Amino acid sequence: SGEFDIAPDVCYIVCGTVTCGTPGGIREICTTEILSLPVELSGFVAYPTDAGVVLSWETASEHGSDRFEVFRMATPFDRGSLLVALHAAGYSFGTIAYRWTDTDPEPGLRFYRLEQVDVDGTRVILRILPVTWSRGNDGGKLWPLGGDTDSGGRRVR
Repeated sequence: SGEFDIAPDVCYIVCGTVTCGTPGGIREICTTEILSLPVELSGFVAYPTDAGVVLSWETASEHGSDRFEVFRMATPFDRGSLLVALHAAGYSFGTIAYRWTDTDPEPGLRFYRLEQVDVDGTRVILRILPVTWSRGNDGGKLWPLGGDTDSGGRRVR
């Protein structure tokens, strides 16, 4: 709050209401909203085992995260079934590891979607991974669908 001089060709970050007592005193104010992604995902893997499908992910930072939700889908385009909602750290600037096992997987090729939900209810799809599971799995490495294109997340409502 308070008074300040506005320099030409300077972009200001303004929080609140800007008023001016001089008519024509403010010709243009550039407001900038500084955005940070709610979660910086540093890795997500899923692999089949005899015990089920293991999903493991790490975050490098979290800002306002409420929970992670894991969905299982028949195709990468299905809404899928919510399998679990895990409490997130909320606010963190260090690495946090998460791990969950689907102990009742469906045989064959399935897709696992990891979503993060903010404290305000906004959802971010972090990654979708394909997994082929059958009884007697010896494990295997899986790859993110679409490569690394969604590492920062894609906002959906």
